[in-house]
Amino acid sequence: MKTNYKTSKRTAFIATLCLLTITGCGKRRDMAETNTFDRNNHQHVVMIVMDLSGSFAEKMANDGKAYEFATACVDHYFRKSDPLNDRIILAQISGTERSLLWEGTPIQLRKDFPSADSFRNFLLTKADGGGSLVNRGVTNAIDYLNYHPRYGGGDAKTVTLILSDMDDTGSSDSERGMNESLAAYARIDGSIGIYFCNQLLVESWKDRLSRAGVQNCIVESEIVGKPELPKFE
Repeated sequence: MKTNYKTSKRTAFIATLCLLTITGCGKRRDMAETNTFDRNNHQHVVMIVMDLSGSFAEKMANDGKAYEFATACVDHYFRKSDPLNDRIILAQISGTERSLLWEGTPIQLRKDFPSADSFRNFLLTKADGGGSLVNRGVTNAIDYLNYHPRYGGGDAKTVTLILSDMDDTGSSDSERGMNESLAAYARIDGSIGIYFCNQLLVESWKDRLSRAGVQNCIVESEIVGKPELPKFE
């Protein structure tokens, strides 16, 4: 069970992340502007996978932090974007295997969800609090990128951001399938960032991503106050 201590840490973590990505300062902002994008006519895709199970649903949806994170990512990754070509994809981890939630342009995200309330209501209608199928949710989301004709089969550059403690309540068989999907994602040069990871699982997730061949990855625990976002490869 997640404690009030962890909840307060997560709140501070998200607030810091939003502040960094929206406002930026000094060297970090310069790096984001010069290194995040290498346009070269590539399509850029950001997938945000949100844990909507249990108390995480309250953190991601009820208090508006998921909306803040999504809009902050739009500001961070798409300052120099092609507004008609680039994509934001929203996906979930909960008790359902219906992981994919929404896909559209950065402009369409703001039109479809003009407020934190509209975003929260959308997420809560999709969430299933009966479990936390981390492995299955990650697999389904990443496989969508792996096998999409324009994303995995084309020249798109993709980043997957996972907001979860990564505590899986599904069957052990789902882990092997997830590892295979991660390896396939590495072959299309996908980047991964994991945030709010249970600190006891951080090293194992770093090792898993390394063994899968993911070159550009970041795994941050719930206690990290100044998180980084991965760049497009």
